[in-house]
Amino acid sequence: MKSRILYLISLLIIIFIASCTKHNQSSDGSICITRITPKVSDYKVAGANLDSIKTLFAANNLSTSNLQFQSFGTDTVINILPGNYSGYQEQISATQFFNGLPVFSGDAYFIFDAGIFQTSESYFYNGVLPDADTTSHQSYINLRNAFLAHVSESSTIGGPVNSKPFIPSASTYINACLDVTLGYIDASRITGSNVAYGKQLIKVWSVTPSINSAINYYPLVYVEDNNGLAWGNAFVIP
Repeated sequence: MKSRILYLISLLIIIFIASCTKHNQSSDGSICITRITPKVSDYKVAGANLDSIKTLFAANNLSTSNLQFQSFGTDTVINILPGNYSGYQEQISATQFFNGLPVFSGDAYFIFDAGIFQTSESYFYNGVLPDADTTSHQSYINLRNAFLAHVSESSTIGGPVNSKPFIPSASTYINACLDVTLGYIDASRITGSNVAYGKQLIKVWSVTPSINSAINYYPLVYVEDNNGLAWGNAFVIP
C-alpha cells in the first residue's frame, strides 16, 4: 500500500512538471515567451492596391525596399487657400525596416498628389542609420522582469467620456505568456531623452502579453536592448 501511494505521488509530480514545461517554453526553458520576427515582405495590402503602390513609387524614383506597406487610400482634397493643391490624392502608410528589424515609433507616410510625390507632406525616418548589430543583449528572464516592473506605466487614458485612466496591474500577468519583438524606436520616445524626433533610432524589445490574439500590443513595455532600460507605453484613446 505504501509503495502504491509513493508511486501515485511520483506520477502526480511528473504530470505537474510536464504541464509546467508545456506552458512555460522559451529559449532558456524557464518562462513562456515567444519571439515574434516580422518580415518586411508581410504586406497588409495586396492585389491592385499593391500594384498601385509599386507603380507610384517607380514613377517617382522611390525605392520600395525596407518598407512593409500597411495601407493604401485615395481621397479628393479640396483646398480654398490660393496656391494649395486641390484634387485627387494617394495616401500610403508603411512600417520601415532597418537591418531586417521594424521601427516601432510610428508608420511612414507617403503622399502623392495625382501621382506626384509630395516630400513636404510625407514623413519617413531619414536620420542617422542604426548600426548593424542585431544581436540580442537581453535574456528572456530580463524581458519578463522588465515587463512586470513597468506594465503599470502602460495605462490607457481618454475615451468618449474622458474616463478615469485604466492602469494594468503586474499581478494580472504573473503567469501570462509574453510575445517579444526586437526592433527600433525613435530615440525621442525614450524616458528622459532630449534627442529631437527623427534624428536617431535605438534598438529595443517590444514586450506584450500573448494571452489573447484579439488584443494587439496592449499593454506594451519597451526594453532598451543595450542597457535594459524599460518603460511602459501609455495609450491615448481619442
